[in-house]
Amino acid sequence: MKTKFYLSLVAMVFAALTASAEDFMYNGLAYNIYNEATHSVEVTKPAAGYANLGGDLVIPKTVYHNGIGYAIIMIGKRAFEKCTAITSVTIPSSVQIIDLYAFYDCTNLATINFAQNSTALEEIKGSAFSRTAITSVTIPDGVKRINGAFTDCPNLTTIKLPNEMEELVHIKYNPKLTTINLPNGIDVLNGFNNNPSLKSITIPKTVKRIVASALENTGLTSITIPSNVEKIEAGAFAGCKNLTTVTIPNTVTTIGGALFSGCI
Repeated sequence: MKTKFYLSLVAMVFAALTASAEDFMYNGLAYNIYNEATHSVEVTKPAAGYANLGGDLVIPKTVYHNGIGYAIIMIGKRAFEKCTAITSVTIPSSVQIIDLYAFYDCTNLATINFAQNSTALEEIKGSAFSRTAITSVTIPDGVKRINGAFTDCPNLTTIKLPNEMEELVHIKYNPKLTTINLPNGIDVLNGFNNNPSLKSITIPKTVKRIVASALENTGLTSITIPSNVEKIEAGAFAGCKNLTTVTIPNTVTTIGGALFSGCI
C-alpha cells in the first residue's frame, strides 16, 4: 500500500512539473526566467508547442511579467524546433546565447536578421540553424564560438564571419556553400568536410592543427597552409577530387596517413 501511494505521489509531482514548460507567456511567446536578480529570461517552447507560429518571427528585446521588465538573453534549447511555418527571424541585440537546436528543422526559415549592435551575442550552439532554408548569413562581431550551428543547410551559399573568434567548428554538409574566410583567433581547423561546392577557404595564421577529415569531400582546387600549422591529421583533404595544388610549410612536423586519399 505504501509503495502504491509513493508511486502515485511521484506521478502527481511529475505531472505538475511537466504540465507547463514555461514560466510565463508574453505576446504569444513562452519564457523562462533565467535570473531573477538581473531580470533576464530565455525564450522557450511552451508545453503546448507553437502550433500557429509562422511568417516573420520578431523576438523582442524586453518582455514584461507581473509589472517587471525582463531582458531576453537566450534563445533556449529547441525553442522553435520544427516550426516549419517560420520564414524569417529577427534576433534582438540583448541575446547572448542561441542554444542547441533552437531553430533546427525550420525548413522554411530563409532569413536570419540580427539587430544592429548585437555585440552581446557570444555563442551559437550545435544545430541551432541546421536544416533551415537560409541562403546567406552574417554573424555579428562579438560572437566567439560557433559549434555545428550551420550544418545540413541545403541552400546556404555564403556565411560572413567576424574578424576574430575563439572557436569555429562543424560547418558541413552544405551542398551550395562556396567560400569560407576563417577568422583570426581559432587554433584548430575542424569540421568543414562534405561541402562539395566549397572552392575557396582562407586559413588564418592562428591555426596550429588541421584535424582528421577537416576538409574531406570539398571542391577545393588549391590550399595554402599557413606557417604556424604544426600538425595535419589523417585524411584532412581526402576525397577532394579537384585539388591540384597544396602548399605545406616546413613548420608542419606531423602529417597523418591517407592525407590525399581519393583526390585523383
